[in-house]
This record gives sequence, structure tokens and C-alpha cells, in this order.
Amino acid sequence: MFNCFLVFNIMKVIAVLEYTLSAGGGFSQALNAILQMQRVCVGKFDFEVFTTQPENSSYLHQLDINHVIFSYSLIDKLLAKLSINSFWQAIQSRIRIIGAFEKKIGITWL
Repeated sequence: MFNCFLVFNIMKVIAVLEYTLSAGGGFSQALNAILQMQRVCVGKFDFEVFTTQPENSSYLHQLDINHVIFSYSLIDKLLAKLSINSFWQAIQSRIRIIGAFEKKIGITWL
């Protein structure tokens, strides 16, 4: 007897909120985009919100948005600066270096 199991990986959609309320319109625009994406993703995609600002937690909680508070590590900041260079991008993809942020959101190499 042959059993066939289909495994579907649901695509994960990530929103990173780096603005604070003091950003004014930028913060409101980001929240509106997050709320829209949350509605679009229901039943189709896995949706997560990450924020670098702990003070955003109360606003996200009031809007019933599940979120994770994180901070970029020194390695994340260094990789972001280096990634501007196409030569570094080629090296990074070959040696498969990923930072703590990418690990946290679940990015893996194929």
C-alpha cells in the first residue's frame, strides 16, 4: 500500500514596525497597512508583526494585533550595512550567513 502525504508550507508575511507614535502620519500609515494586511492574510497566510519600539505594544494590543518586540543585534546592523554591496551579497549567499533577526522570523536557506 502506498500512502501519499502532501505537506504545504503556508507563506509567512512579516510586518516590521519601526515607527513610534511621535512619527505622526508615518505611524498611522504603517498601522493602517498592518490592519489591511492582517485582514488579507486571514486563512491564507501566516502573518506576524515585529516592532523595535516597546512603546508600540500598547497600541498594537488595543488593535488586537499580535506582535513581537525585538531589537536588532550588532550583527544584524553590520549585515544590513554590508548588504548594500553586491560583492558582499554574493559572498553572504555562498557562506549562508544570516543574522539574529532573520533567524527569529524564520528565514532559512534552501
